[in-house]
Amino acid sequence: MQGSLGNFAAGIIILIFRPYKIGDWVQIDDYFGNVDEIQIFNTLLITPGQKMLVVPNGQVIENVVTNYTSKGHIRLEIQLLMAYEESFPRLKEILYTAVQASPYTLEDPQAMI
Repeated sequence: MQGSLGNFAAGIIILIFRPYKIGDWVQIDDYFGNVDEIQIFNTLLITPGQKMLVVPNGQVIENVVTNYTSKGHIRLEIQLLMAYEESFPRLKEILYTAVQASPYTLEDPQAMI
């Protein structure tokens, strides 16, 4: 009963303060997905692999929520490993050329490599 009451109270807090809304891409603790539904006890997320995650609202309130949608743009961060004998300026130029060729790259803010 205590867990259900905590999830209910957390659901009320989520509905009042709105850290996310339906359709937002969010990460809650280790869970990532698109918000499908905000219920009074749970938040339903749909993962990119089309799995449904039921996240108790108490867990939402207790953890960091990252909302990828709220600012309108998502910056993709990729880490690459490079051999020591490779030339970083050459690799940077190749990557920058590839990023600029993509139709999904924004002009403002500019890509950083």
